[in-house]
Amino acid sequence: MSCKAHGEKPIMVRWEKEVEKEKQSHMINPDMWRHTVTVKNVGDEVVSTLQ
Repeated sequence: MSCKAHGEKPIMVRWEKEVEKEKQSHMINPDMWRHTVTVKNVGDEVVSTLQ
């Protein structure tokens, strides 16, 4: 998945996952071994990719 964001800096992109049992959102921790988050600044936009 990837997300492009435009606007005033600093731009922050936060990835969340809904937990079915509790119907709550939890922020995805990029430091966990299952997820990789990369962020690139391209001109006036930020591209965040979740793998």
